Amino acid sequence: MSDRQFKKEAYIFTLSNASIISSSIKNNSDKQLFILKEKCKVQVYLSGEYPYSVRDPPARIGEALKIRGEASGFDEARNPGQFNARAYYHIKGIEYRLFNGEILERGRYYNGLREVLQCIREGISGIYEVSLKEGDSGVLKSMVLGDRTTLDSDIRGLYQRSGIAHALSISGLHVSILGYGLYRLLRKAGIHKIPAGIGSSVFLYLYSLMVGSGTATIRAVVMFITCVAADLLGRTYDLISALSLSLILILLSDPLFIEDSGFLLSFSAVLGIGIVKPWLDSFIPFHKNKIVSAVIVSLSVFLFTLPVTLYFFFQIPIYSIPLNLLLIPLLGILIVLALLLAIFGSITVYLGLPFAAGCHVILNIYEGACRFCEKLPHSSFIAGQPDLARITVYYSLLLCFIFLGINAKKRKLVILNTIAVMGLIIFMLIPLPHGLRIVMLDIGQGDSILLQCENGRTYLIDCGSSSEKNIAQYRVLPCLKALGIGQIDYGLMTHSDMDHISGFEEIFAMPEHERIPIKNLIMPDIGDTDEAYERLEKEAMEAGTDVIKVAAGGSWKEGDLLLSCMHPAKGFVAENANAYSTVLALQKGMFKALFTGDVEGDGEKALIEELHKENDADITLLKVAHHGSRNSTSEEILGLLKPEIGLISCGEGNSYGHPHKELLERLDGVGTRHFSTAECGAIQVTIERGTLRIKTMINK
Repeated sequence: MSDRQFKKEAYIFTLSNASIISSSIKNNSDKQLFILKEKCKVQVYLSGEYPYSVRDPPARIGEALKIRGEASGFDEARNPGQFNARAYYHIKGIEYRLFNGEILERGRYYNGLREVLQCIREGISGIYEVSLKEGDSGVLKSMVLGDRTTLDSDIRGLYQRSGIAHALSISGLHVSILGYGLYRLLRKAGIHKIPAGIGSSVFLYLYSLMVGSGTATIRAVVMFITCVAADLLGRTYDLISALSLSLILILLSDPLFIEDSGFLLSFSAVLGIGIVKPWLDSFIPFHKNKIVSAVIVSLSVFLFTLPVTLYFFFQIPIYSIPLNLLLIPLLGILIVLALLLAIFGSITVYLGLPFAAGCHVILNIYEGACRFCEKLPHSSFIAGQPDLARITVYYSLLLCFIFLGINAKKRKLVILNTIAVMGLIIFMLIPLPHGLRIVMLDIGQGDSILLQCENGRTYLIDCGSSSEKNIAQYRVLPCLKALGIGQIDYGLMTHSDMDHISGFEEIFAMPEHERIPIKNLIMPDIGDTDEAYERLEKEAMEAGTDVIKVAAGGSWKEGDLLLSCMHPAKGFVAENANAYSTVLALQKGMFKALFTGDVEGDGEKALIEELHKENDADITLLKVAHHGSRNSTSEEILGLLKPEIGLISCGEGNSYGHPHKELLERLDGVGTRHFSTAECGAIQVTIERGTLRIKTMINK
């Protein structure tokens, strides 16, 4: 059953004999979460408190359940750069979820080993919660237990923007500290290397089961076991061979991991150390010095993960290398302190307090360093999402440089290798030439249209929704970043309805380091304003944005592109906000477009009068007014414009019934090919070298 079917009506599903494979909470909670497996994995949220007792304990891992709930699919990405929940969970094998889950029957058997590990995990989690403040405990649970359910979203965003988000995951460094630390302790205790190696390997395997067996954890465990095996057999450990073995094992278990960001970042980081570092060592002086070596490791990881980072996150933190130089030494200390806190805190809270204090100090250093770097100028660079061809060229050139340079004489290649490295980085970061882009974003029941000119100048016409919350954070800004846009030159409010301005207000309210700045806000120069109009104007000025008033006759020229305001006339007084909606005409060569906001009534009549003055009013593209309402975009205006393409912005399954059947029939009557965001998601129109291309996020 598809996600769209799930959304159209409520489905009550009953899962029979579905085994629990993980559980995030083990007590009476209205948000208890299970992952069950029947024919596929299912995410289940229980409804209300389940009356547990000694005879009827909490559901246990491996136990078979019969459970009933409301089935729902995961949202797919409807805009460039938007998080694709459907693809994310599909990679993890989770196809849908059940809300308001109700346990009907339970089995008798469960997985004892997994249940013990789960109890240990919950016990350590409880120790962190008791010993540390909420923010610190959330970070440690993410680092040590792989549990991000209580991780503060502000801290997560801070680490991501600063380029140290890998510290929040269980990575190879964590596993190395645990595995090699235990192996060395056992060897120092006089235990023979065979039982010491087997014991530490078994411990790491059990640890990976406890924390959820993520791809980075599995990779690190396999590489550790390979290293120990090489030592036991008297063979030389080869990093690339061990990495290849882990790659094969992971992809054999699930080939879909090849699309997972964590998988790709983890493997590319290790490849950077294994491939790029020896090359950099060959021409960087003093590479054996500890500080220089640490810089080379960070640079190696940066060079090999750069395309992957840009593909998934669209930007790079400028100060990530110095931050990681601070992070890596302290991370080892932090993990050791966190483990000691778990051990001694399990005896009594007071024994764990010194270790909790040490964790708090290090986490404060991390947070302070990140916030300091974030306040520095140009703390991040938005480069956009590279295509696969560009990524292929980058890696091909990098490997060629390494192959040609690693065995050559050092003196002759210092300058050439430096230039090559800088050139590769610039190649990935500079924007490639493109034509005029017009992107109608899917932001639910609302409007937001992006114009990106060939010279890089950007216009955002409206930004608001009445059906979706936080559209700027989750839809608009990710789209801008994916397209490599770090600044909106002109934000344009057609009128003051919330489904056209809520996103602007959200952006202006964001901290400066989180938002994409809007340099100018254009507002219609009308005779009578309302509270929302005045509020947005004030918020823009407080955010440092210049406010420009525009009326019919105003225009902007970008090379061979002309953008003109056709409505409203200066001082126009309207019966409602829709009537004074700003109407913009765009012309680039033979291509003409008209962006109409929600114009209707007196506003549409005034626009028709202006169009009658045109010798040739025919246009290529029309932004259909008022989300495809039956009361706008009349036959008269369509007869004048005769648009080839009509774009309609409306929410999927909206309560208004937009676009209305009558409106679609009028468009069909003049031969207009129409697209709506409800069906297509974001709609991108590109005009380059006289060719027009239309691309939709979702196929009709």
